[in-house]
Amino acid sequence: MAPKPSPVSVARTGVTPRPPAKRTDAHPLDRGQKAEAQRPETPPAPAVPEPGVATAPVAGTGAPDTPPTVASVQGTPASERRQLNVGVPKDLKLHRRAGLYAEDHGLSRQDQVALALDAWLRERGY
Repeated sequence: MAPKPSPVSVARTGVTPRPPAKRTDAHPLDRGQKAEAQRPETPPAPAVPEPGVATAPVAGTGAPDTPPTVASVQGTPASERRQLNVGVPKDLKLHRRAGLYAEDHGLSRQDQVALALDAWLRERGY
């Protein structure tokens, strides 16, 4: 039982404290079958193909039918390019590694990213 408020505290504030509300640890939706029936069924996650196994792009993705060549990507003018500003983990040292590859092979970082991302998405059907 809750202790009765002292007459002094009631006199000071003019308010009689209410008893504490009943608390439950369960979430309101976890209390019954009705709430369970309201939850939508989640579709299964799509299977990720094995690396190196190419699949046809999903219809409507806008991907060209054939993968781009290095020459076609290098020949794309700046007016036909869009910015792709992404953050990557420092631990992968992608900026440094891509720079070294660019120096050794003459393929800019932006062309490397375009070719690699296109290949990665094609492997997954996009």
